Amino acid sequence: MNQKDSNKRIFINTIALSGRMLITMFLGIYTSRIVLQNLGIEDYGIYNVVGGIVSMFTFMNTSLLDASQRYLNFYLGKQDTESVNRAFCTSINIFFVIALVIALLVEFVGVWFLHNKLNIPVDRMPAANWLLQFTVVGSFISISSTPYNALIVAYEKMTTFAYVSIFQSVAAFLIAYCLCWLPGDKLIVYGLLMVTIQLLVRLYYRLNCSSTFPNVKYHLSLDKVMLKNMFSFSAWTATSTFAYMTYTQGITMLINVFFGPALNAAHALAQQINRTIVRFSKNFEVASKPQIVKNFASGNLKDMDGLVFLSTKVSFVIMLIISLPVLFHTDYILSLWLTEVPDYTSDIVRLVLINALLSTFAGPIITAVQATGNIRSFQLSVTLSNLMILPIAYVVVKITNQIQNIYIVLIIMTIIVQTIRLYYYQKQLNLSLFAYLKDVVLKLFFMCICCVGIMLLYEQIFRRESIIGLIFCSFVVFMLVLVISFVVVLKSTERQMIISLVSRKIKKNN
Repeated sequence: MNQKDSNKRIFINTIALSGRMLITMFLGIYTSRIVLQNLGIEDYGIYNVVGGIVSMFTFMNTSLLDASQRYLNFYLGKQDTESVNRAFCTSINIFFVIALVIALLVEFVGVWFLHNKLNIPVDRMPAANWLLQFTVVGSFISISSTPYNALIVAYEKMTTFAYVSIFQSVAAFLIAYCLCWLPGDKLIVYGLLMVTIQLLVRLYYRLNCSSTFPNVKYHLSLDKVMLKNMFSFSAWTATSTFAYMTYTQGITMLINVFFGPALNAAHALAQQINRTIVRFSKNFEVASKPQIVKNFASGNLKDMDGLVFLSTKVSFVIMLIISLPVLFHTDYILSLWLTEVPDYTSDIVRLVLINALLSTFAGPIITAVQATGNIRSFQLSVTLSNLMILPIAYVVVKITNQIQNIYIVLIIMTIIVQTIRLYYYQKQLNLSLFAYLKDVVLKLFFMCICCVGIMLLYEQIFRRESIIGLIFCSFVVFMLVLVISFVVVLKSTERQMIISLVSRKIKKNN
């Protein structure tokens, strides 16, 4: 596949993923409002903190997913179909064992942690126990089926994700809407129905892969060389994933211990907004990830660097377009979304979105370094830095008793960790650090300063806390970011590529 065809596929996949996210974003936000209303602040907080227990044990799943995608993309880049099939079969075997181990760990350690360490009212403990069991079942289903998702991404069939995600969002919305009429304990019923959706989705992915990729079939075998390579790769990525899970879920537990379930709800709502916006901004990154690895495998390092730069810029631009209206109208958006807004939610949302903007620099760099397979020093350095987040946050909140300071610590550490990633990208792929700073960081920083400055002036003159005011603010942000990014951020070759792709798409539709 030449570079033009690769760019075209990335563009089409980005549109498919973006269309999916437009629908799922609005459904997800409104679904959270209904769930919070039907469960109440306390049960909503319990739902998220219990889910966090299982998440703490699933860090190996993320690491093995990275390993599966890396090897599938790598061998597809080399056009080695036999090795693609071996990598897929090995992934199935590994993920099944990991799913079983995690389920057993949660049943022993997770249940103990639920009863002895979490701040959950005694009368809600039975419901929390049922919820934990449902979450274990859902986790097993999800983990054991992960290689099918990796296969879909490797072959860049993103429209499949678009259709399934829309179904999942609609189903979750219908469950939330009907929750008030369903008999029994609402927290238990909600957990059971969400696991049912997960099971249906995973069954569909399996059937779809069997029919779409007939040359890739699972058969029980033990490829020791592939198993060793995948485990070696995933063992190092697991260190970083473990650190990420430690501080993200640790922050949830920290809030629970110091501030109780009510502020767990505020944290969960902020994370819901963050996840929705970040997934939307990551569409281009997800679409370009297979091509970054395939370019490395085929020796096209120049194209790989260009794609890393472009992916970072596009992801940041999308994130900024969505985030700025939320940052300027946080209180009004929360009042529209929720009937009862937990304390501190507005402050937490703003700080989480600022951190998410900074985090957009990470994905393409991680993909490029992982493509080399030489990741030991890289992962150890990132892991040690991320493991510092939770103890620092603990000390800060212990001294200040201010929940906002947890997120300020997170922002500072995000900048430090990204600096470490850049060092290894420069070292292993001979990146010109000056070129990256000049072409990516400085241009995006300049765009941010311009957009925030102009929007502050706009809000001073035209600010209206209404639907119309929010729509106008969003339109102004969209046009402002689009113009500045097109003129200042993108290089001439990148502008020409986008114009060419859009022109061909318009001609095709006409």
